[in-house]
Amino acid sequence: MRKLLSLVLALVMICSVTAIAASAANTDAAATAAETATVTLYDMYGEVATTGTYNVGDTITCTMYLNTSLIGTIGSIKANQTYTSANLTLADKYSEKDGLISDMDTMFPVTKKQTVANGKLDGKVAYNASTPLMGEDGFHFDTDESALIVTHYTVTAAGEAEIHNEINTLAVADYHLTRVIVKNIVLDDRFTTAYSLSESTAATGVTVSGNITSFLKDDDVTVTLTGVDNNFTTNTIGINDYNLVNVPAGSYTLTISKKNHVTRDYEITVADADVTQDVKIHPLGDVTGDGKISTADYGKANSHARNKTLLQGYELKCADVIGGDGKVGTADAGRINSAAKGKMSLWT
Repeated sequence: MRKLLSLVLALVMICSVTAIAASAANTDAAATAAETATVTLYDMYGEVATTGTYNVGDTITCTMYLNTSLIGTIGSIKANQTYTSANLTLADKYSEKDGLISDMDTMFPVTKKQTVANGKLDGKVAYNASTPLMGEDGFHFDTDESALIVTHYTVTAAGEAEIHNEINTLAVADYHLTRVIVKNIVLDDRFTTAYSLSESTAATGVTVSGNITSFLKDDDVTVTLTGVDNNFTTNTIGINDYNLVNVPAGSYTLTISKKNHVTRDYEITVADADVTQDVKIHPLGDVTGDGKISTADYGKANSHARNKTLLQGYELKCADVIGGDGKVGTADAGRINSAAKGKMSLWT
């Protein structure tokens, strides 16, 4: 009798453990299911283009393709992409100051500098090429793989998410900027669109970015990153800030240049974390870095020329207004003094 009772108790314990394990497995499965989001991508007609399921934390790439093989070039475009901000966040970096996308070459693969995209709008990306380039300089779309816009989103919450595409206006690069798409209606059936949604591949490096301080006109600032111990090089154009992505580990020279300014180099080291390096460049002759030529700049240059207080590094380069030979003499100081008095200009 005791043996029978022991056997019954053992069976009860086994069943209890099995039930607990099954319950835990069901809980884990439910938790896993709850950590995914189904993303539906819509074309510009409002119809489903494709759907994918992704884990929370995944970054996905959304691509819209355009083929205009019989015409080839686009002169201008104004369009939007809206997304469910409760589940998705824009992964493409933008300026906190004005909301403009920092890396337009990634988002708009055939971009010219006239193209802008605003990513600071909650749940919406607005992009616009409002100053078209005609003919051979236009935006070329002549194969089924011609990517019109590429956006990246990070899945932030489980559930159902949607991405919608809208093209308000698209015109070809002819003299009249003939419109071929108006409010999502294709007026010329030679234009075809396609869409894809995929998980983004892992980045090959980190991001180097920062604020830019320069003076005079709001002309473009060229930012170039050159490897010291590797062959990696990349560059971008900015005004208020810059953003260089997928930079592998190594030592680099960051070069900042702009018209009428003195080119400046920064030495940076890239490891496994994003690097922030704010940069500043001065106009030629502006030793003090306030954006203008004054008697203070003359005083510094003159003091150096007379071996009283020597300038070093970038200040020396700014004071070297004659010849760019790395030397500052009384002739350089005299020219800065003339510019400070308004008798001449050091800038073109």
